[in-house]
Amino acid sequence: MEKEVFMWKQLIWYYVILNPALATQQFGQQKIIRDLFQMFLEAATTQKNLSIFPHSCRENVANADGSATLVRLIADLIAGLTERQAIKLHRRLTGVSLGLVLDHIDFG
Repeated sequence: MEKEVFMWKQLIWYYVILNPALATQQFGQQKIIRDLFQMFLEAATTQKNLSIFPHSCRENVANADGSATLVRLIADLIAGLTERQAIKLHRRLTGVSLGLVLDHIDFG
């Protein structure tokens, strides 16, 4: 049984975890999350463009009493996004795909 489990683990590592297609996808996903975090942090610390935050957390961001609180608010906001929402939001904020003015940005 132990040898069989070991074999399955090796197969999963080789065909799934170390798969270049998965690695490139994960690299892109990590970049999206880093970019979103940086954009939100810059908007919050400069108190400019607070309108990119959803209405539900704008006041909390504006009144954050320290950098740790602000970082946590932003991390929680991003963590609440689905993969699809994060990609759509990243495309809009970077100008890759602006969408329509009436398109609703769903923050989860």
